[in-house]
Amino acid sequence: TPVLDAALGRYRWGRLSPIRAATPAPRLGCTLVACAAAWAVLRLGCDEAFAPSLAARTLWLPSGSAAHGPRAAAAMKAKGFGEKKKGRARPKVNKAQVLADHGEKGEEILNILAGNPAKKPEDMVRARYSSFRNKDPVFMARTEISEDIPSVKQRADDWAVTLLLEPPDEKLHGSGSTGTLYGKELEKLVRMEIVEADGLEVEWKFFTDEKCLHERSVFVEDEKWGYVYSGESKFSNFDWLEEKEE
Repeated sequence: TPVLDAALGRYRWGRLSPIRAATPAPRLGCTLVACAAAWAVLRLGCDEAFAPSLAARTLWLPSGSAAHGPRAAAAMKAKGFGEKKKGRARPKVNKAQVLADHGEKGEEILNILAGNPAKKPEDMVRARYSSFRNKDPVFMARTEISEDIPSVKQRADDWAVTLLLEPPDEKLHGSGSTGTLYGKELEKLVRMEIVEADGLEVEWKFFTDEKCLHERSVFVEDEKWGYVYSGESKFSNFDWLEEKEE
């Protein structure tokens, strides 16, 4: 008796088992199903006959695809799927302040703050001065490197504390007194000065009304930013300005 082997999609010859022979009704049902499957294969082809339904295929399509439809995509988005977490936003650059601080260098510094590479290390010093004054932790973090803190995000978080944008995290910063004190003292920067530029080293001064941060920083070349602060300084002094002579 020919028996359709539906799983293999072909006919085979053989004897039915005794159990199946004793139950003719199920055997007839199975034969009809097998015949229907064979007809579907002949009529539609193997790929279409055994392809999953649209509803089944939809389970494997990415959220927001055409098979989901706009309502389904909106529902998935409302649950938080398919969304990227936003990073820390940069503040708007104060163009007037940058031009006033850097004079004829102002346009060049604006280009660096917009994401273009610095042509010279001293230009990056100027850009970081304006970034510090504008309280931009992201730019400060991106334009420096640190072996101790390789993560740009973590450096930006630390700068946010120093710039008094966020309170210190006790697990990361302890009381944060050192960083916040430094930020408070430099919160009112009034001007800066490039003392000397020699190769990758730049000596500079940042002034407040009362104090001066005097440092000689070492920079390294960077594909994206042109030059970035290496984290190394030949010296760094933060002293009171000499009292004006009466």
